[in-house]
Amino acid sequence: MSKSNPKGNISLPEDSKTVEKVIKSAFTGGRATLEEHRRLGAEVEKDMVFELLKQHLVESDKELEKIRVDYASGKMLSGEIKQIAVDKMQTFMKKFESDVEKYRKQIKDVNFVEF
Repeated sequence: MSKSNPKGNISLPEDSKTVEKVIKSAFTGGRATLEEHRRLGAEVEKDMVFELLKQHLVESDKELEKIRVDYASGKMLSGEIKQIAVDKMQTFMKKFESDVEKYRKQIKDVNFVEF
């Protein structure tokens, strides 16, 4: 999840293992140690995984705010926010692939009129 690193992006479609690898290696706003993270919470504004959730994967403002509050307070860890993103992205990819296949079949069934 880096603009400057081609291995840090997710393409459409992408396999589950690659999605997980990219997200799990992404930069987060988590602190250097568990104790520090629990005490100070995450720096959400620096977190690329939270940004992915905010911009693309979480539609509910209420759900996103709960994640933000829990993460910023130290209640949620970086690994937990990454797992949420992995799960949501894998769900998105499955639906995307299913939709692509469905529309490919529909296109094959259409009789095009030549002019």
